[in-house]
Amino acid sequence: MSFDKVNEVETEGAEAGKKNPLVKMVTCGNVRLSIFENDSQQSGEAALYYTVKVSRSYRDGAGKWQSTSSFYKSHLPQLIHACQRALAFVEDAESEAAAAPPF
Repeated sequence: MSFDKVNEVETEGAEAGKKNPLVKMVTCGNVRLSIFENDSQQSGEAALYYTVKVSRSYRDGAGKWQSTSSFYKSHLPQLIHACQRALAFVEDAESEAAAAPPF
């Protein structure tokens, strides 16, 4: 199966004062994954981790765009592909963060 229309959009990073900023969106067909950057404390040290929100867009009976977190079997290939792209992004981001010198 070909996924010629996969879009990935990276944001410019955290907006001033914004908690858990959106750092990337991966879109494959009507499936969208939004990747958020999160900060926490683990064992007294700052820790960075990522969360992913998954959604699917559709038109309702009135033709208005809606969003849902439910998927039909036919959407699963798009969902799997988008998840693989999101995983690759998160793994790369974590590798870069681990390699960065501490301040």
